[in-house]
Amino acid sequence: MLERVGLINRALARKILTELDKLQAEIFQSIACRPAPRGSCLAYEDYLRSRIGNETSNLHLGRSRNDINATLVKLKLRAPYQELAAELLKLLQVLCGLARGHLETVFPLHTHRQPALPSTFAHHLAAFASALARDLDALLAVHPILNLSYLGAGAGGGTTLPIRPELTARLLGFSSPPLNSIDGVASRDLVLRLLAACAILGSSLSRIAETLLLWVGDDGLATLPDELGV
Repeated sequence: MLERVGLINRALARKILTELDKLQAEIFQSIACRPAPRGSCLAYEDYLRSRIGNETSNLHLGRSRNDINATLVKLKLRAPYQELAAELLKLLQVLCGLARGHLETVFPLHTHRQPALPSTFAHHLAAFASALARDLDALLAVHPILNLSYLGAGAGGGTTLPIRPELTARLLGFSSPPLNSIDGVASRDLVLRLLAACAILGSSLSRIAETLLLWVGDDGLATLPDELGV
């Protein structure tokens, strides 16, 4: 991006990319072994300066540790967030598929852990799916925040340099740059919202697991595959 807007030249950009490719190939061991008292992002700059020279002094233009760290949080969360949402979708598909196959399968409804009312297996599975669908909605509600890049917010006041935050957002797989520079670096509600959604999901899964254990236990209504005990 800095090369596109003319803040660094193409030759320097090529050298930087070459060094970053080498770092990635070695899983960043050259940096991992170095002290980073000012943070990992500045450790990169120090390393590149040692490899390329002082011409990298303009590498930090248009950004700050504030917007870098806020963006890194989102980049680190992206993969586990997508994996969790995908696994939850798979579970919902399994539950709904089983429910369709057991619409007429009579199954007891328990009260105080005792069989109390006649029901169906599909009714139980649909109940599990209903709770988990709400949990998925809460998880997906975080996506618009997670999909917003904070690069360009700087330390909170943006920058007068002619940077292109929409370009860095696109290159990193985000939908758009920050809407407000102060909010971009000052807010940390993304982590809290994700934790809240995961905590509620954990509660739902715990309740479902307890019900399965009840069925497997004294009632003998279900069995679990042996590999679950490993």
